Formats: sequence, structure tokens, C-alpha cells
Amino acid sequence: MKKKKKESRKTKKKTAGKQKSPVKKAISPVMPPEEFVRLPVVLAVLGIGRSSFLLGVRDGRYPQPVKLGPRTLVWRVEDIRAVIARFAGK
Repeated sequence: MKKKKKESRKTKKKTAGKQKSPVKKAISPVMPPEEFVRLPVVLAVLGIGRSSFLLGVRDGRYPQPVKLGPRTLVWRVEDIRAVIARFAGK
């Protein structure tokens, strides 16, 4: 009696339980004339990292955020423009 050869199965990647990684949108460093902006826009305009900015907020180098909701922080555009003007004057 001949033994039957087991066919090798091609493994397929299972995508059912995996989530796709979110695509990061490019943040435009353009600020509106008078409004609020979220953290990614502030970081793009100032050209610094998140940790450095938040340490600067805690130390008083950068303005405090305005809390719009339980998980929503924004910064006033005029405060960010003042920071840019202050650092440009140095």
C-alpha cells in the first residue's frame, strides 16, 4: 500500500482580527486667523516634538491649553503666534 503524501498548505495571512495601521495625515502648518488649534498643528508650526512642547507648557515657556471637553485640548492661535514672535525676537 502506498502512503498518500500530505499536500503542503499555503499559509495565508489572517487579516480578520488585525486592524490596519492608521494612515498619518500630513499636518499643514497653516493656522487660521483667529480660532483654536489642536496639538498636531501646534507641533507642526513650532517644529518641536510632543514631549518637548508639553514640558515647555508645564515649565511656562509655552501657553496653557484650553480644555473644550473631557479629552479635548486646544490652544489659542493668538497665543501660539505670540510664542513664535517671542522666539523670533531672540
